[in-house]
Amino acid sequence: MISQPNLTLNQQRDLILQHNLRFLVMVRFESGIADRTTHLIASYLIAVLTRRFYVFDDTWPEFFEIMRANLAFRPEIIAPWISHLKNLNKKLSHNHSLYLSNVWQITREHRCHTDFDYEKLFPERILFLKSHAGNVMQMLTSSTSVYAYFMQNILKMRPDNIFGCLYHMLLIPRLSTFIEASSVESRTDAVLFQKSLETLLSPKLPTVGIQIRIGDLFMKEDSSVDTNDPSLIERFGGFFTCVEDLSASNPETIVFLMADSLRIRKIALNRWYSGSVNHTHIQLLTSTTQVKHITYSKDIYIGFRDGLLDMFLYSLCDQHILTRDSGFGRVPAFASMKNRLLFSLTEKAKPKCALGEGQVSFTQSGREWSGV
Repeated sequence: MISQPNLTLNQQRDLILQHNLRFLVMVRFESGIADRTTHLIASYLIAVLTRRFYVFDDTWPEFFEIMRANLAFRPEIIAPWISHLKNLNKKLSHNHSLYLSNVWQITREHRCHTDFDYEKLFPERILFLKSHAGNVMQMLTSSTSVYAYFMQNILKMRPDNIFGCLYHMLLIPRLSTFIEASSVESRTDAVLFQKSLETLLSPKLPTVGIQIRIGDLFMKEDSSVDTNDPSLIERFGGFFTCVEDLSASNPETIVFLMADSLRIRKIALNRWYSGSVNHTHIQLLTSTTQVKHITYSKDIYIGFRDGLLDMFLYSLCDQHILTRDSGFGRVPAFASMKNRLLFSLTEKAKPKCALGEGQVSFTQSGREWSGV
């Protein structure tokens, strides 16, 4: 209706006022894939709960090249006038009948633990939300959330399914993305990707996903590294022993490892492929190419594509071991909807995972770090 090409900006505004339309505009930080996705999902939920049209950030063009969205929330479709908002309001006072009222909310980690009544706090017609954290779990489970009753009793949402339901209702990688990533011309480890996809889509064995987040500096490291680095084994060896605990009773287990550090992936390959610790029943799937973070990479498209596909593969695993202070494992673990408790580990943690040490509920994990 508003996006008809023959309508002037003033006519578009008239329609907004005539039908009393309201909008929520998602605005992103310069952060990673997980933070952006978390904010995207949380913002969409707020738009639904407050009956606003959802408008996507137009500064992330790679998103629509790689993902297929099930809703038309591109700004040029929903709100072509949004880029002209200042000019539309330029000569109008705030109480003028034609003024399009608008407000910004900018939040960080505190969003995961804070209740917001968006109707009461932000009655304006247009709400711009900027964040890198999520508050889906807070809105669902907080005893003081004004949205909890509706979400739990009317929508029948639970901590283990709400994020996954929203994610899959909105997003799916394009078929062309999978085809491109399987081509040796566009991806150096295309054969491994094909094998991982086939194995995890139709597993004949138990599968465990591990996500290890070390730090941005490790995305720039040299590929010629020591596979027996004692400092990394001391700091993150608990992730390896956790999967060994969980798989000890299985004749064979498939492990998919994603990590920002190429060095830690080489340590894993050396540990399990060589059978140096007598765990040859573990079949490891992990890339041996350098990770490209979308914030630092010169090729944002490739960084986003490969990161998203790693998250997709991780989501297919039966059990998830993730880094507590990172969203890169949390987002796909919640999107997987496997309904199995997560293992949320920290640096130097040495849990006995077979005894349940390190396990956290979805409610707890959904509030850790930048939340969901």
